[in-house]
Amino acid sequence: MAAFRHAIQAGVTVIEADAIATKDDRVIINHDLNIDSAICSLDGKPVAKDIPIRSLTFAELQRYDCGSTRNPAFPRQVLAPGARMPALEEVLELVQGQNVQLMLETKMDRDASPTFVNPEHIVALIDRQLRRYGVSKQIILQSFDHRTLAVMHRINPDVTLCLLNPAKHLDNYVDPSRALGGAIQFVNFRVIEPGDVKTLHGAGIRVFSGTTNDRQEWKRLTALGVDGILTDDPAGLQEFLKAKPAI
Repeated sequence: MAAFRHAIQAGVTVIEADAIATKDDRVIINHDLNIDSAICSLDGKPVAKDIPIRSLTFAELQRYDCGSTRNPAFPRQVLAPGARMPALEEVLELVQGQNVQLMLETKMDRDASPTFVNPEHIVALIDRQLRRYGVSKQIILQSFDHRTLAVMHRINPDVTLCLLNPAKHLDNYVDPSRALGGAIQFVNFRVIEPGDVKTLHGAGIRVFSGTTNDRQEWKRLTALGVDGILTDDPAGLQEFLKAKPAI
């Protein structure tokens, strides 16, 4: 929640989060399907191993402190001691009525996994909260599992859809979007080509890049004309965009 507040204060137009279902079917926000033993602790003690979130109830999950240990991948991270994995409702309350969209990614384990959540089920759980808070039009639903996008398009067409793609270049980004009713294509910044942006824009589809914190990549991506750049450094990207001359 501290990160989301920081991003909104920095002036972003979209915040991104990953949605995962607990054992008792609460939707929580966390990047990984597991509790990360490298950064989370329980009762002040390190967690011995990663634990599937789907195997724990929401109440059990709230015992884990995931804000007191710095993630080694982000040396500039500001700690938020005592931070817990928030419920989806907390984030919806944050964005409700604000000029910001929430890009929500559905994350489920493989179909054969014991912690697998049926696409219909997790989308129904999410949709219930979106309607409760009246924020459907502020939501962008994204996923590598395009089945969840198809479900959401059927039950709540007010939600904008974004197709996630593998980290390789695809020959055709337009047809999959049209088939699902997608308005945005997420194309990995390492493989995106000028022609992709032109073709997608010609089809009325916006283009978001994969996550990058590299200013040279920001420069290249803005020159390509992408509509959005995902980053772990929202304040830095906002500073870059404000200082960059108009193309």
